[in-house]
Amino acid sequence: MLKLDEFNLKKEDKIICAVSGGPDSMALLDLLVQAHFKPVVCHVNYHKRASSKRDELIVSDYCNKHSLVFELLDVKEKQRGNFQNWARELRYHFFKEIYDKVQAQALLVAHQEDDLIETYLFKKARKSVGDYLGLASKEEIFGMTIIRPLLEQPKKALIEYCVSRGIQFGEDESNFQKNYTRNRFRLEIVEKLSEQERAFILRNIELEEKAWQKKRAEALEILIDNKISVTAFLKKDEEQKHLLLYHFIVRNCPDIARSVSTKRLKDLSKQLSSDKQNIVIKLNNEKCLVKSYDILEIKARKVEGFSYQISKLVETDYPQFSLRFNGPKKLDGIHVFESDFPLTIRSPKADDYLILKSGHKSLRRLFIDKKIPVMERKNWPVVVNSKKEIIHIPGLYRFSERKTLQNNLYVLKCTSQKGED
Repeated sequence: MLKLDEFNLKKEDKIICAVSGGPDSMALLDLLVQAHFKPVVCHVNYHKRASSKRDELIVSDYCNKHSLVFELLDVKEKQRGNFQNWARELRYHFFKEIYDKVQAQALLVAHQEDDLIETYLFKKARKSVGDYLGLASKEEIFGMTIIRPLLEQPKKALIEYCVSRGIQFGEDESNFQKNYTRNRFRLEIVEKLSEQERAFILRNIELEEKAWQKKRAEALEILIDNKISVTAFLKKDEEQKHLLLYHFIVRNCPDIARSVSTKRLKDLSKQLSSDKQNIVIKLNNEKCLVKSYDILEIKARKVEGFSYQISKLVETDYPQFSLRFNGPKKLDGIHVFESDFPLTIRSPKADDYLILKSGHKSLRRLFIDKKIPVMERKNWPVVVNSKKEIIHIPGLYRFSERKTLQNNLYVLKCTSQKGED
C-alpha cells in the first residue's frame, strides 16, 4: 500500500508527517511506523470544530504509544479571510518551521486518490492554471520536498486499513458541509463515481498531465537565471504565457499561490504585452513584477534610499557602491577638487537634474535615454559636491568641465552600466 522506493527515502532519513487525525493521515502514519520510519508528527488544531480536541488527542496518543516526536500548532489567532486559504497558509508555515528545525529531507502528506480526482475536476471546472492539473506525487513548496505516497489509494481502502489495524481516527464533520465548493465536488461527484468512471477519469488525468507537463517544460525554457526575455515571452501562446507567469510568480512569492487566478494571469499577460518599456506591477507587500525593456524580473518593492557624506579621498566600501582610486572604465570616475568636499553620494531624487554645456537635463531622462531598468535607477549612486551640484553619475555622466582632467576617484556600482563620455 505504501510505495516509498520511488522517492528514495531511507529509514534513517529525517522526515516529518502532517497528521490531522483523519483516516487518511492516520493510515499514512501507521504505514510509516510499520515500515520502521520514525517521522516527526505535525498536527494543527484550529479550534474550528467541537471535535478538534478529540483529533489532537488521537494523534498525540498514537505518538506517545510509538515514541514519536509530536509537534502541535495550537492556533490562537483570529481567522483572516477565506478559512481554507488562511488555514493552509498557517499550517504550511508551521510545517516549514518544523522542517527547518529538524533538518528534514521530506514532508509527507496523506492526499489520496479521491483527493487527486477532486482536485483535477475542481481545477478543470474553474479553468485554473498551475504546475499540475491534479496533484503531484512529489514537488517543492516553500523550500520543502513534499511527498504524497498515497495517491494511488482510494479513501475507502485507507478507512478499511485503519479499521483492520485497530487504528483510531476522527471524521471531520465539516467535510460533510456543502458550504465549501470543494466539499460539494467531493460529496456530489467524486463519492458517487462508479469504479468504471473513476478508472476513466484517472486515465484522463494521466494522459492530460503528460501533455500538460510537456507544454509547461516548453514554456519554462525561456526562464533563465530567474529572468524572462519579453521578446521570447510574447512569442508564446496564451496558455504558455499563463503557465510561465504562474510558475515564475509562485516560485518567487509562494505565499500568494492561491490568489494567482486565471483572471489575474490574463490581466498580467495583457499588461506585459503592451508597448510600455517599463512596467512595475505589485504582487504582494514585498515583491513586484518588473518589465524593464526586454527583461522581466521579480524584485523587492521597497528599495531603501541612501545618503553618505564623504569628507576626504579614501578607498572604502558601501552597500551600494565602492570608492576606489582606480577603475576599469573612465566614465566610472571623476576628478574631484578640495572645494568639492564634503561630497554626498546618495540615491536619486525625482527633481535631480544635470548641468550640460547646452543647458540642463533631468536625471530621469538620462536613465530613459540609457535604457536603465526602472528598479535599478532607485539605487544608482548620485555624486553631489559641497555646492549641491550633481557632478557625477557613475557610468553615465560627468560634469562637463571635468572630462579633460585625470580621474582621482572612481565610484563603482555592483553592476556598472554602459554610458557615453
